[in-house]
Amino acid sequence: MRLNRKAAIATAAAIPLMFVLGACAPGDGGSQARTFNFGHYHTEGPSTAGDSRFAELINERSGGNIQIDLHWSGALGAGPELWDLTSNGAVSLGPIVPHFSVDPFPYYSLSATDVWIDDGDGVRALQNQSELMTEVFGGEVFQDEMASLNLHPLYNQPLPSYYIVTKDQSCDLDSRSGKRARSLCSGLPKMLEAIGATPVTMDVADLYDALSRDAIDGVAFTLELMLQMDLAEVAQNVCGPIFMYTNGYTVAMNLDEWESLSPEQQTLFTDVAAEVEAWWVDEIMAAESGYMEELTALGVQFSALSDSDRAEWQSISPDFLAEWVASSDSDEEKTTKDKIAQTVRDITSG
Repeated sequence: MRLNRKAAIATAAAIPLMFVLGACAPGDGGSQARTFNFGHYHTEGPSTAGDSRFAELINERSGGNIQIDLHWSGALGAGPELWDLTSNGAVSLGPIVPHFSVDPFPYYSLSATDVWIDDGDGVRALQNQSELMTEVFGGEVFQDEMASLNLHPLYNQPLPSYYIVTKDQSCDLDSRSGKRARSLCSGLPKMLEAIGATPVTMDVADLYDALSRDAIDGVAFTLELMLQMDLAEVAQNVCGPIFMYTNGYTVAMNLDEWESLSPEQQTLFTDVAAEVEAWWVDEIMAAESGYMEELTALGVQFSALSDSDRAEWQSISPDFLAEWVASSDSDEEKTTKDKIAQTVRDITSG
């Protein structure tokens, strides 16, 4: 069920309350029942549906031998902290989000890289993202990086495409020049500046009021979040989709906890993780169509960038994959990243 704006803001603003040890009961990974705490920075809802499903399926299929308890809204730690909390065992499982801090993740920082949607097809973009999860993030170099941080990756969060939500009815580059748009991460501000727009840093909770007061002219958002935050009440024009990220977050388990599981339990976790990831992609694809219909019923108008504007915007913006490769600390890392970047280009090219 979709949260309304006030409920979403209230839950997103929840303050961390406590830290709980990951495994409540010691054990040898065999038949003894164990509880693992899954710390999450986000609220429970459509964008975290895969995490709820993963916990439910593990709890069900383990026959009561394993219990995964989800703790939402930063109850066990804030988003930027969770990778370290999971690494040191303060929590057993958590979403690893390189968007918050790329330094510990030379390779996984790829997930924070903006990728253009060349043909404006959001469904195909999700299909590409699903392929990236398997062909790229499932690769040995990414597994090794997680292991070096005492983490074992389980599954990835698919992310829907991003659109530009505005008050004015326009979807061309000239109309964006001089406008103020709420931005995120490190790539989008550069994309906006390339077309003369001004990127603005702003909390999600402030977007509704900022748009209603004309403090900003637009925001880069997903359709789900546009509905969740009731933005259709103050901005009824959507341009795109424009870009996507190669990955959302990766749910990982503390490596010591993982190795304490029996081979049968590890197989259960691995199988459920693969099932959930595939299910989640399908769910988001179906949901995107529904979100568009719901927004249209609320009076929202959808437009698409012309092919010429899309090509121009891409040509005057940085090559984010090239920037990711250039961040390498060694020739060996650069060579490896070059190959990965080419795979990403091959998968995502229109």
